[in-house]
Amino acid sequence: MPPSCRDTLNLFESFSGQDSSVGECPKNLPCSKDWNSVHINCGGNEVSIGNITYEADLDASGAANFHRTRENWGFSSTGNFWDDNSSSNAYIANNASELRMNSPELYTSARLSPLSLTYYARCLANGKYTVTLHFAEIIITGNRSFSSLGRRLFDVYIQGKLELKDFDIENTAGGVDKPLVQKVEAVVSNKILHIRFHWAGKGTTAAPTRGTYGLLISAISIEINDNPPDNVKTTIFIVTGALVLALLLILGILWWKGCIGSRISREKGNQ
Repeated sequence: MPPSCRDTLNLFESFSGQDSSVGECPKNLPCSKDWNSVHINCGGNEVSIGNITYEADLDASGAANFHRTRENWGFSSTGNFWDDNSSSNAYIANNASELRMNSPELYTSARLSPLSLTYYARCLANGKYTVTLHFAEIIITGNRSFSSLGRRLFDVYIQGKLELKDFDIENTAGGVDKPLVQKVEAVVSNKILHIRFHWAGKGTTAAPTRGTYGLLISAISIEINDNPPDNVKTTIFIVTGALVLALLLILGILWWKGCIGSRISREKGNQ
């Protein structure tokens, strides 16, 4: 196993957003097949929503951690929660209250990171994908106490491109404990897709408790776009029509030269 694949040594793109920085570990591990989708319940157990099964993501993580769950996905986490008055850092959040929403199983837990968290999907078939990110602010409260004064801000990069800047889950969703879905289109050209969440030091750090900051993600869904775009469909129709027209033209020329009609006449005369 390459050195960068060790759980406590994180050399997989903790900070850089460029494709060229993908470490040797994700690149060199073998693939049994090309995958068209990946579904992850970040920080939670395996759960089925409709016909989609979100895989469990329960690794305890750490200050510098690389974790590969299956051949087709894993994550890397970097950072320590400072000033949290705890000897152990919690990288998974759980909501003890009842969530009144559709599919609450996806939002009851979430993965946290104080600095940088990168999920990567590998062994993917090259093509265009839809990346669906599920969020719900389950740590900051919605009452009028000190616990409601927290504000979480972070950035989201997909394939190295900044897609969400100073992203505020509570503000965008219209409150805490509310589901929020963000969809982003992405292109896979080297069988790897990476999603990086980065805390840039913005927002609060001590509400509702000290050490409450960084990023939070509830679930991730990555699916290939099966339907070709309209310009591809148009090209297919044009090519098909041109082939049919060419075939008819060739048959017409053969008939005009007597290559088809004369043969039929000779066959009738010999009967």
